[in-house]
Amino acid sequence: MLPSTDVAAAAIRRNPEVRVVNLSSVGAELQEGTGPIKGLHDAEAKLNAVTSNITHFRANYNVLTTLPTIAMHGAIYSTIPGSVSLAQVATRDIAAVLQSFC
Repeated sequence: MLPSTDVAAAAIRRNPEVRVVNLSSVGAELQEGTGPIKGLHDAEAKLNAVTSNITHFRANYNVLTTLPTIAMHGAIYSTIPGSVSLAQVATRDIAAVLQSFC
């Protein structure tokens, strides 16, 4: 479990009237077989347990997560073949969409 999820859940319990928008990931809806994304599945479940006033925004491939490897190695590492076209999401675009839920 992500420690920040415990902090968020406690804050929501203290302020049950708040609207919660959680940035998650595609695959977090799956209970198993997703590797590190399993932690986001567990975080969503924990937040769902303390509020029903929540939207989980499951962004596709977030380009920001690739910046460290681009800067260090000039490459994007992925299990998806380079010949496959894949939509990526910019952080600024994610923020604009999430703001519409607040």
